[in-house]
Amino acid sequence: MLISLLYTFAVLTILAYFIVMPRRKYNRPSSEGSDDDGGEPIGLDLPDLDLPPGISLPVNDFEPDYNKPAPRIFVREDGVLIYS
Repeated sequence: MLISLLYTFAVLTILAYFIVMPRRKYNRPSSEGSDDDGGEPIGLDLPDLDLPPGISLPVNDFEPDYNKPAPRIFVREDGVLIYS
């Protein structure tokens, strides 16, 4: 019974420490001198995204398929395009 009281006291002491302990204050960079508040529309036909300050366009990670042969396009004499 004495051991369970010691464990209970230890757990309550640790909980009290975490409750009383001061929290960390994170240093945020100052936003003085910046007119960029984020949320700029990135195109006329695109919605206004809530972008963080300093980011004006989303990251474009499109990579073309380099192993794909280029399409061959022919033009007939009457001006019609033929794709092959």
